[in-house]
Amino acid sequence: MRFSTQQEDYIYNRAPCYDYEVRGSSEYTLGENYTENNFSSLVYFKEKENKQIDFKTTHFFQTSKGLVYQLAQDFSSVTSELLLQLNGKGQVTQICNLEQIQQIYQEQKPILLEKYNNIPDFETVVKNYETNIQKEEKLRNSLFYYGIYRIFFAGIKELVQRHYPNRQVARTRKYNNYIFTVDLPVVETITIDKHNEGYRVTLKGKIDLEQLDEKQFLDACRTLYGKDILLSNILFETKETYELDLKLNYHKGSYSHHFEIKGKEVKTDYIEYKLKKHSFV
Repeated sequence: MRFSTQQEDYIYNRAPCYDYEVRGSSEYTLGENYTENNFSSLVYFKEKENKQIDFKTTHFFQTSKGLVYQLAQDFSSVTSELLLQLNGKGQVTQICNLEQIQQIYQEQKPILLEKYNNIPDFETVVKNYETNIQKEEKLRNSLFYYGIYRIFFAGIKELVQRHYPNRQVARTRKYNNYIFTVDLPVVETITIDKHNEGYRVTLKGKIDLEQLDEKQFLDACRTLYGKDILLSNILFETKETYELDLKLNYHKGSYSHHFEIKGKEVKTDYIEYKLKKHSFV
């Protein structure tokens, strides 16, 4: 994918181009084991015609040397440049450069196999990842629920366009395969405030008990954490805050995610971004 900076490429329809600084952290407790990771990255974000987005992550850095985090970093480098198709709600409906991603992976595969050749059954890990990137929908669903990708495609601009001046609305979303292959429905309360410089949008999410298949969800949790798990033992909360200017350009954003099974597991993620540069190319 070529990310042009030549103005003449866009003489007839100049598109806004953004650079963002991203920082985040992840904390995970399982029994007596605790891990923490802090990370940072730069993100290039350019709007194109027909609701397409050039999205590129660079300069990724993380503090944890844990195997899981290192694997995640190496695999995510394969999808560091994306051409994305959005719908009217600002959601990603297609990864348009899937063939390029697959080609990059094939080039990286021998390097990965050599790097992790001391890990038992690593070829199985590679095979599973290959399966994941063979189908566009599967790859898309694995990317856009968490992390850096998640906070840039939450449909905030479209929420403001559709609902303001209504100050508070609600929506539901589904976290695919949240526990094993079980989906988790989440209901979000959305507050939209306007001031002289733009908009501030706050989202607070919790489990949508009306839509939750309680038996299926608890069965999955009990398989992982023990047969004594009750729904009251499970805590799930999300909070997001976004700041946009009056033209609905993103300036800041943050996302926190807390999942806990009391006495068993606690996982907390936080990520934020701020505008570093805004130009037209």
